[in-house]
Amino acid sequence: MASKFALQMMLLIGALGGMQGSAYSADAATFISQQVPNSMEAAQPYTVSVTYKNTGTTVWHGDGPHPFKLGARNPTDNQDWGLDRVELAPGERIAPGQLKTFTFTVTAPEHTEGAQLERNFQWGVLQEKAGWLHPGVNVVVGIAYAPPITTQFPPLLPPVAVDHEAFRFSNFKGANILQRTYRDDRSCNHTHGLPDAAQMALIAERAVAMGLNVLRLPVVIPPRTPGTPAKSGLGGNICRTPSAPEWESADSAVIMRRLEASTKTVLDTAASHGLKVVLVLDGYTKYDQVCFWKQSFLDVRANASAFVQRFKSHSALLAWDVMNEPLWNASAYGCLASQDDYQSVVDAIHAMYNVVRAADAVHPTTVGEHKVPFLKYWTDISSYASPHLYIDTDEKVELGADVTDLDQINFVQQATLSELAKVNPELPMVIGEFGVSANDRTADRYKADYYERYLNGLARDGRGFMLWDLSLSPLPAQQDISLLAPDGSLKTAARAVARQQWYPVVQQLFLAYTGRPADPAALRSFANLLLDVDRDMGTRSQRLERDLMAVNRAYDSQAALRDAIGALYASREFQHLYQPEHLPGYISSIYLTALGRLPAANGLAYWSDRINYAGLSRQQAPLAILATAHANHSPQGETDAATLRNKSDVAAYFSASLNTQARTDCFSGQGPAHAAAALLQQVDASTDVQRFLPLVDANLSTMCHL
Repeated sequence: MASKFALQMMLLIGALGGMQGSAYSADAATFISQQVPNSMEAAQPYTVSVTYKNTGTTVWHGDGPHPFKLGARNPTDNQDWGLDRVELAPGERIAPGQLKTFTFTVTAPEHTEGAQLERNFQWGVLQEKAGWLHPGVNVVVGIAYAPPITTQFPPLLPPVAVDHEAFRFSNFKGANILQRTYRDDRSCNHTHGLPDAAQMALIAERAVAMGLNVLRLPVVIPPRTPGTPAKSGLGGNICRTPSAPEWESADSAVIMRRLEASTKTVLDTAASHGLKVVLVLDGYTKYDQVCFWKQSFLDVRANASAFVQRFKSHSALLAWDVMNEPLWNASAYGCLASQDDYQSVVDAIHAMYNVVRAADAVHPTTVGEHKVPFLKYWTDISSYASPHLYIDTDEKVELGADVTDLDQINFVQQATLSELAKVNPELPMVIGEFGVSANDRTADRYKADYYERYLNGLARDGRGFMLWDLSLSPLPAQQDISLLAPDGSLKTAARAVARQQWYPVVQQLFLAYTGRPADPAALRSFANLLLDVDRDMGTRSQRLERDLMAVNRAYDSQAALRDAIGALYASREFQHLYQPEHLPGYISSIYLTALGRLPAANGLAYWSDRINYAGLSRQQAPLAILATAHANHSPQGETDAATLRNKSDVAAYFSASLNTQARTDCFSGQGPAHAAAALLQQVDASTDVQRFLPLVDANLSTMCHL
C-alpha cells in the first residue's frame, strides 16, 4: 500500500488540469502586479510599474472625453508622487483579456531632516469622468532625507576584497542571534543580549539543521566610563530603574572581560559546528555625542580597538559589521535634527572603520544599514553590502481594516533589491536582516509562508541572507519574531527555511523523473520529506547529506523515500516521458533528459547489467544514473555535472518565479509542463545561466498570459 506521502505526491504531480477562465463584465480591471521600492530618497526620481488586466468587455482607450487612465489613490487624486494620472499612449488600445503595464517615473516627496515620512503608493484604473474600475493595491513607502556628506575621516585603507560568489544565495545563508535587546525587559544590561554557552550550543545545532552557515552577533562595546543611560533623543531613559547603572559594573575593564568571554563562547561554538560569524560593533552612533542610549565613537574607541585585536585571528570570524543601522537608528531615536547630525554619524562610522582596519587587515567589513537612501554613505568602507530589508505585508487601504497580503513581498522585494544594487553595483550584497513578527494576524503558519515567499525572491536574485532571528529568550518581543521556541525546537517558519536546503536535490529528482522544474507544492512536500528522513536517520547517529549520492545510498533503507520516488515513477508524466519496459531506450532517454546526451556504449551496457543482474530497480534507475554522474570526475563526468548544475539552477529560478497564486495556478496542465521541460532541454554545460534567465521570464509571461 502506498504511503500517505506517496499518495500526496501522486495528487500533486498529477494535478494537470486546465486554467480557470475569467468572467467578464462591462468595464472591469484586475490588478496583476506592481514594482515599487518601499524606501526612497526625498525628491529623487524612481521608475515604477503597475500592471492590470482588462477583465471587462470594452476596449480601453486613451481618446475622447472618457479616456482610460491610471490614477493616484489613497487619497484619491493626490499629487504626492508628482503626478496623479498616467495615460495610455496615443492610439493605444487594450482589448478584453489583454494586459497593460504602466511604466512611469515618480518623484519622491520633499522631506528634510528627522524621522522618515511614510506615503501611500496606490494606483488604480479609471475611466475619466465615469468611475474607477479598480482602486489599486497600496504599498507604504518610507521617504528619507539623505543629504550629500563628505566624511572628515576617509578610509585609510580600502576595504578587503572578497569573492562575489561567496555571498550568493547558494553559499551565504545566515541568521542573527541576539537574545534580547536593550528595550525588551528594560533591564538595560547590554551583556544580556549574548547567548550563554548552553544557549549557543543549541542555537548552533539548530542553525546547522536549518541549512545555515553564517551567524551575525551584535556586540555592544562599553564606553570608557560606564554610567547611567544616555538621555538624548526620543524616549529618554527607559530603564526599569532609571537611576541604576547601565552596566553591571562601573569598571570598563571588568565589563570588557565579561564581554570577551561571552563572545569567545559564541565563536568557539560556531567554529565547532562549521559556522562563520559576523561580529557587529554597536553601542555608539555619533562621533562625539550620545544618541538615546548609545554613546559616542570617542567613548568606545579604545575598547572597540581592543575587541578587534582580541578576535581578529579567530577561525570562526567572517567579517566585521562596523555598526548596526547607524543612520536609521539615529533617525528613529530623534538624533537627526540637522545637517551636523548627519555629519556626526557618517564621521563616527568612518572613524570606527579605520580603527577596525588598523587592527585587522584581513577580514572584510560591512555596515548593516536599513533603508535604501542611507546605503550610499557606506560604500567606500564596505567589502560587501548588507542592507536590511523588512517588507510589511499589511496593505494600508483607504477605507476599512488593513489587509494582510503576501503579494506585497513580490510588489516590493524585486524593485527594492534593484534599487539597492544600483547604489554600488560593484559590491556583492546580502540581505543583513529581514523577518516578520507574529501577532493576531500573523501566526506561525503565516510566518512560514512569508519566509517561503521572501526566500524564493532572494533565490531568484541570487542574494545571500541573514534572517532575524534565532533567539531562545521567552520574552514576547523576541518570541514574536524568533524562529526558535524557548526550548530550542524549530517553529513552522524555521522548517520553511530548513527545507530550502533540499530544493536543489528535489529539482534534480524532478529533472530525472519528469524532465521539468518542480511545481511549488511538490517542491515543498518532497523537501519536507527529505528533512524528516534526515531527522529520522539522525536518531541513529546517521546523516542524510544534501546531494543525490546520499539520497541514492539511502534509497534501500528509507521506505518513505522509496515511496516518494515511487510516486514520481508512477506519475503520468513519467510514463509519458519514458518506456521502462524497453531497457536500452529507457536508459538512453534518462541520459537525454537529464544530461542532454546519449550514453556511451559501455555506459549503456553497465546500466543494463545493473538492472538485469544486480538488482537495480527500474524505479531507482534515474536516481542512480544522476547520482553516479555527480560522482564521476572524468572529463565527461565534469561536463555532466556542469549540465546538471545549470539545469538545476534554471529549474530553481523557474520554480521560485511561481511566486503568486496566479502564477502557481497557471503552471498546470500538460502544455505548461511540456513548455518548462523544453526550456530545460536548452540548457547544457556551456549555458551562461544568468544570461539565460530572461528567457525563463519571457516563457513564464507567455505561459501565464502576463
